[in-house]
Amino acid sequence: MPPTNEPATGPSKKLDQNSEPATALDELVLFKLEYEDEDGDISKLLVLKDDDPHEIAAEFAQECGIHDSLVDALVYRIEQEMKKRVK
Repeated sequence: MPPTNEPATGPSKKLDQNSEPATALDELVLFKLEYEDEDGDISKLLVLKDDDPHEIAAEFAQECGIHDSLVDALVYRIEQEMKKRVK
């Protein structure tokens, strides 16, 4: 489904559809995680270098209504993406 103009959501690093992260934040951001729910609503989360994958996955899953049984898969995905980008 195409992206919507819904406001972005996420545990602590919400990103508005039309905003750019501040320059200082750019240096900390590893990647942006996007999740599209069954209604087509897209939630976004900025993942920072010092984030704990378990903590942000649990918070993001709770806020987005992602079933608990999928949190471990989300943690794994976040960990893999972080490993790719950490220098």
